[in-house]
Amino acid sequence: MYNLEENYKKKIEFVAELSKAVGGRVSGIESLDYVVAKHKLKGYVYEYVVVYYRGGAIQARNCNMNSNAAILEEVAKMVYSSQVYGEDTASYKKLISEDYQYDFDIYNIESI
Repeated sequence: MYNLEENYKKKIEFVAELSKAVGGRVSGIESLDYVVAKHKLKGYVYEYVVVYYRGGAIQARNCNMNSNAAILEEVAKMVYSSQVYGEDTASYKKLISEDYQYDFDIYNIESI
């Protein structure tokens, strides 16, 4: 892993373990991911917990500076309630789009 603080790595690993427990076992949920996007020049960071649903839909929640307990609470809201984070999901999709691919380093469980 390059240039990623240990705190972010622990959050990514926590959600990866949570995904093993939830993904495929909860109706409609395929997997979970924790994504950290760090601006290459300015250094600011965006953090998102992402729920991937069967059929291709996703939902993302901005989780900057949240503890594991707060991340778990946000996942529970997305998975077990009708809580929808349209703005956060749109921001996440924009952040990972081709338009921003050269501005941010993106980290998740596959990259650490």
